[in-house]
Amino acid sequence: MVAPYVTVDEVRSAVTRDLNRLAGSAASMEDSQFATAIDNAQAQVDGKLRRLYSVPFNPVPDLVKSIVIDIAGWLATMNYRQEKEIPEVDPIVRRYNRAHDLLCCIAEGHLALPDAAGTGIAPRINGIGRPIQPVTKLFQSRDFGIPPWAVNR
Repeated sequence: MVAPYVTVDEVRSAVTRDLNRLAGSAASMEDSQFATAIDNAQAQVDGKLRRLYSVPFNPVPDLVKSIVIDIAGWLATMNYRQEKEIPEVDPIVRRYNRAHDLLCCIAEGHLALPDAAGTGIAPRINGIGRPIQPVTKLFQSRDFGIPPWAVNR
């Protein structure tokens, strides 16, 4: 069993404005429901980053913790609200969207994860010893019989 990246209390504090008044928000749910949301959020993060990094993370970068908290908070809120819609301006939705965007940027190699010293975690390398890079140019002019000198640059 993999240790969770974040605690129930960290996610609970993310879904409420006042920890002294939990009623009426996802913060009032049982710890086990938060633990399920954390497990699901962590699985999403690990699944998305598995191509570039060795997961599970140990130690866990702060950025990954933040992403897991926001995704788990959104999952817990979705569970709490059941079928009621959450407006796009709700802080939970905004935090989830931010976390999702960050996660995609990391997975696509546009953003590197910092390590505990702040220097960056080296991405896992593919079989030929080079970092996995996205394809930047799929076709060239010669693929269509156009000579290089005829292409506007």
